[in-house]
Amino acid sequence: MQREEPSFEIITVGNELLTGRTLNTNSQWLSERITQLGGFVSRCTVIRDDVTEISRALRESLRRDTKFVIIAGGLGPTYDDRTLEGVAKGLSRRLLVNKQALQMLKVKYKQMTEKGVIEKFELTEPRVKMARLPVRGIPLPNPLGTAPGVLLRVDTSIAACLPGVPSEMKGIFEDSLKRLITKLTGRVYTYSRSLMLKGIVESSLAPLLDGIVAKFPDVYIKSHPRGIEGTISRIQVEIGGKSRRKGVAETKVNNVAEELGKLVQGRGGSIALV
Repeated sequence: MQREEPSFEIITVGNELLTGRTLNTNSQWLSERITQLGGFVSRCTVIRDDVTEISRALRESLRRDTKFVIIAGGLGPTYDDRTLEGVAKGLSRRLLVNKQALQMLKVKYKQMTEKGVIEKFELTEPRVKMARLPVRGIPLPNPLGTAPGVLLRVDTSIAACLPGVPSEMKGIFEDSLKRLITKLTGRVYTYSRSLMLKGIVESSLAPLLDGIVAKFPDVYIKSHPRGIEGTISRIQVEIGGKSRRKGVAETKVNNVAEELGKLVQGRGGSIALV
């Protein structure tokens, strides 16, 4: 089946993600949110704070004709925040101080001075660094932090750079990217259900799912073994659907749940909502 959804890739940047010191919740949140908005996430990549790795990852994404690439992390003022440098290299563009981004930073630091967060207003080199964007980059306001996000158009594709701090990343996404993504995907209705199956093991469930997937190819079904209670096997099954018509996704998902329930009960198992 040919996909109608525009393809998205997510690149998260940070050494701390690869050493295991920080849990990569940004990829999970972005994947879920993009899917809810009707996009199709084809790949998530995690890379180090390295200019060459960042540039290579972006170029590879664009070579795959990805419609929208989101890069999260590495926009701050410290030495290891190298994302914009890597993006500029990947796009063969220069890094220049963006007047609009610089003004955003001025406003932020003046507010922080007035609140007593910092002692005095001063545009130091690390702060100006956050306003150096790849040429033709559009700064995106950061409602919860200082570093602006950045939007870049590359031929028929779009790349967006977001801070790695989860609250700031989410804030810029909701304020600046949500509307853009919705315009790209069109109106999409989503619906999902989570079921707990008992009394059937995954190897016995597999052929039942094969038949259901063949019958309902546009509904997503995923099984997650949840161990054994006493002698009873437990499997959680997620069922999800999307449609451009209201109510259609819900009907399809409910039909799948009903059919799965009958098949499992026919094998002596039981099924319940989670």
